[in-house]
Amino acid sequence: MKKNNNYENQLALIQEDNINVSTTNEGKDFLILLSGIVCIVLIFLFSFSFLASLYIDRMPVETQLKIESLFSVKQHIKTDNKYSKKILQLNHLKEVIIKNDKNLQNKSKFDINILTNKEINAMISPDGSIIFTSGIIEKNLTEQELAFVLAHELGHYAHRDHLKTISKQVGIIALCLITGQSSHMQSIVQGISETEFLSHSRKQEKEADLYASRMLVKIYGTNNGGKNFIKRLKDNEKTPEFFSYFSTHPSWEERYKLLEAQ
Repeated sequence: MKKNNNYENQLALIQEDNINVSTTNEGKDFLILLSGIVCIVLIFLFSFSFLASLYIDRMPVETQLKIESLFSVKQHIKTDNKYSKKILQLNHLKEVIIKNDKNLQNKSKFDINILTNKEINAMISPDGSIIFTSGIIEKNLTEQELAFVLAHELGHYAHRDHLKTISKQVGIIALCLITGQSSHMQSIVQGISETEFLSHSRKQEKEADLYASRMLVKIYGTNNGGKNFIKRLKDNEKTPEFFSYFSTHPSWEERYKLLEAQ
């Protein structure tokens, strides 16, 4: 027994002195390194995003319009004549919404076009032009429901979400340049950036919903139009709710509860 103990002690001493034998846990070291990288990337992204948002919220209107013109993509969409009455209605609703928010006044013309597309969607571009798909128009929404969708898009503009999204993309590009050509680092940065970007986008969507809800209350005295619109789409939703974590938008269920609570 003593012999075995002596042998083990000698082996331990040899391993201690042998530079080719690692005395550390490589898996543990890798996790520590990975955690450090993730923390640095998150700190950079959050700090950059916070400072950029702080500046964008306080940015002079003249600067805002200049930046928007740089990133503006002129839409050459020919709206079908059969939607002419709907365009008139949307333009009327647009003017009512603008009158109720000084952040929208003396800015873009907010031109409205209808794109022939079966998808149920609406969007606003950096220059303020608004696009409705024929898919959402043909849902025969009520006036209040249309006002909610339009106010939601104008809410993005009022919150300067388009500029904040651009600044976030600039931050991601800067981080990729800082990390160099390492494919492993690029993969880590890209993964974290995409996750954080989706989270940020869902937050913007919630704020735009709340903005639209408050606007409906100002105009109609109720936000039922918003709840009805979301319920209409929620009832047709077939995708599991947990899929919303991989989406730029919260689930319809979550959005409905948000308006109901308000």
